[in-house]
Amino acid sequence: MKTIAVANQKGGVGKTTLSFNLAHILSKRARVLAVDNDAQAHLTKSLTKEPISKIYEAYQGNTVRPQKITKKLDLIGSDKTLASITDGNLETIFRLKDCMQNMIGYDYAIIDCLPGESFIQKSALIAADYVLIPVTAAAYSLQGMVDFLASIQTIKNRFNPDLEIVGIVINQVDGRKLTVERQIEETLRETYGSI
Repeated sequence: MKTIAVANQKGGVGKTTLSFNLAHILSKRARVLAVDNDAQAHLTKSLTKEPISKIYEAYQGNTVRPQKITKKLDLIGSDKTLASITDGNLETIFRLKDCMQNMIGYDYAIIDCLPGESFIQKSALIAADYVLIPVTAAAYSLQGMVDFLASIQTIKNRFNPDLEIVGIVINQVDGRKLTVERQIEETLRETYGSI
């Protein structure tokens, strides 16, 4: 199973929308597990009215059984109880990875991450094979991504040396190509074009 964390430290860049669409597109040809690793639970609310399976249970060391959404798409949902996982010991930070390793029969897992540098975001990066970084063509988004790249490098150095950046997605692009958006997009492509 290929596990992709959709993450950035900046909020409002489209992480959940990208996670939702990526999970649905991939589920047209593969078995996909969507994981809502955010106490706001917007991915969960986008997929079901009542989550049966919750990622909070994995952080507690309990077995989690995904909830079927479509024929090839399952969900491990979230709710506000996840907010209580603000810190933990070394054992806890690896529980999401343990949970992902126990998921059998999936081709992909898409982990929707909360914004900010947090314990559970780090846990998602430890559990992931890849990270997909959504950004907007705005200065604060660019700064958030620069900070996030440093966090990714720390995770690679200390916990997950195989973590790779699969790409950067420029979201919420105004088709009129405003000058500042065009400059930020050019900077992103020049600086990170190889990603």
